[in-house]
Amino acid sequence: MRPLSDYSFKFPAAGLSGYEGPNDSGEEHFTGRALSESVARECIQNSLDAGATDQDPVRVSFELRRVSTKEIPGIDGLREAMKAALLEAEGLQGQGRLQTALDAANASHLWVLRIADYGTRGLAGSERRRDQKSPLSILTRGHGASSSHGGRGGSFGIGSSVGPMAAEASTVFYRTIRRDDDHVVVAGVSRLASHYDADGEMRRREGYLTLSARDDDFEYPRDVPLLTNFAPRAEPGTDIFVLGYRDAARDPDLTMVRDAAVANFLVAIDRGHLVVEGSTPAGDWTLDASNIYSTLTSSESLSAAVLPFYRALKDETPVVKSFDGLGEVSLHIYEDDTLERSLGTWTMRKPLMKIDTFTHRIPCSYAAILICADQAINERLREIEPPEHNRWNEQGPRSDRALVQKLKGFVREELRARLHMSTSNATKISGLERFLPAVAGLSAAGVSHGRPTGGDPTSEESSSRVGRAVATYKVDPTSQRPFKVSVRQPAISSSDGQAGIKGKDVGGNGTARKSRGGDLDGSAEHGDGTSRLPAGSIKLRSFTPAEASHSVLILTPNVSAEGDLTLAPLGRTGSEEEHELRITRAHLIDGLELRPLEFADMTLKNLAVVEGVPNRIEVEFNTHRKYRLGVKHG
Repeated sequence: MRPLSDYSFKFPAAGLSGYEGPNDSGEEHFTGRALSESVARECIQNSLDAGATDQDPVRVSFELRRVSTKEIPGIDGLREAMKAALLEAEGLQGQGRLQTALDAANASHLWVLRIADYGTRGLAGSERRRDQKSPLSILTRGHGASSSHGGRGGSFGIGSSVGPMAAEASTVFYRTIRRDDDHVVVAGVSRLASHYDADGEMRRREGYLTLSARDDDFEYPRDVPLLTNFAPRAEPGTDIFVLGYRDAARDPDLTMVRDAAVANFLVAIDRGHLVVEGSTPAGDWTLDASNIYSTLTSSESLSAAVLPFYRALKDETPVVKSFDGLGEVSLHIYEDDTLERSLGTWTMRKPLMKIDTFTHRIPCSYAAILICADQAINERLREIEPPEHNRWNEQGPRSDRALVQKLKGFVREELRARLHMSTSNATKISGLERFLPAVAGLSAAGVSHGRPTGGDPTSEESSSRVGRAVATYKVDPTSQRPFKVSVRQPAISSSDGQAGIKGKDVGGNGTARKSRGGDLDGSAEHGDGTSRLPAGSIKLRSFTPAEASHSVLILTPNVSAEGDLTLAPLGRTGSEEEHELRITRAHLIDGLELRPLEFADMTLKNLAVVEGVPNRIEVEFNTHRKYRLGVKHG
């Protein structure tokens, strides 16, 4: 075993090659994506590609530690190369990147991120020039190359650009053990810019940690200690050390990396193919199939953006279709009218990494996942992806319009068959302050009417029940106009038995006032429903299930409140109709259960609503005629 002092960073002679600037074209593929997402997505994808077996899970660990720059192999020569590259790049775009690298190398300590995988094969092959297409050579020195077989996610080899891009020092180290080799191989890569060495010879932008005394070939260190703040590698797999992790201050507990792993590898984690870990001075976390649901529900952003797709994954009756010569695909659907909007269909193939989102003009709130995991279709789809692996191309040199259109058509047809609420309408009701009084400090725990109270609606069991319940409704096409609202506001007779009068719409004690019915004699006090809700709006969604006598209301308030809600039929022109109509049955829909609500004539009584919480209410009238919803003026 040679000591690390025998190795240094060598930047090959430029020869007749042109100037290579500080900007890396490989990094441009990640423009517009958060650094943490790029790191998580590319590194985890590479680890899944290198899985040792199809049965055992791959474990990827992200570990953040502070390291002394004195421990960095070849740091002195690296500093000299950085100085020379910065001098040569004066006045060029990207010069600041080189200055950052030099500042990081001159610092006493750096935050280093280690990405380590387990249950993988390690980087096979050698680093020698005769073996330039080996995984070890391609990752450390190759460009635009990736394996062309297996269930790999990558196609272009741009994943090797992520490490230097995420490193303030523009330098990374790799450490690997292969399954057929007990030696620990260490490799170092630094991406700077073309520069002149001390002898005045132009050197290329990329340097490699190799044996100093050898000029005819590459020879990487073996079985040497590396950055002692991290545990040594003792089993097959690969470590990546990012020198000066750029997001260390912004993401000190690596939760951004965790969330990116969830958003991109939800299915792989849930199916037990992938375990992701995080370790920092602030604490540790683990992400696996046993806690993926709790992770989703504990994060507001993940609950909104990813949880519906998790529930789609739990679809008990996914649609499976076989495509000739390509194998099977499966479509998992979750319908939920409480979603603010349709989230579309995630697409993925064998590595179970999110690729793209199909969107269709289906006016229904849903989330779906299309999985193309069979080997033949996986390979074909991989061939038509851009370097970012974020879509399946329908045009251009790497495209297959017929296949993509076939997949989109399959998704569209199945969504239309499964989503029974595709023609429901959303109505914005203005003037909410006239129909629901404000209740200060109302919390979910204090609600006794108008909201499900049996069980946690966010639990796995409840979410599954709600999804199936929603799917039972079928809607006939209707249209609906916005309508005004008012409160049927009871007045309490005075103690002397005199007739009461209508209370004020906005609350507070006051004298009688004129209304459409004229003045009423006597004195009175105002009832309980006199508090005023601040101006705003409420979203009301309504539909009539096919072959049913009832209507379903979905009421989503923007302010917590309680009070009475009055309904009335509307004619074809949108005006209220005067004929007799009354409610004969009213229930709150709680999953598959119906909870009775109080009502009188056309008024739902004592209805309590909570800000942002949708309420599904089933209402039946005294006739089978279909009615549009309205509000009866008081």
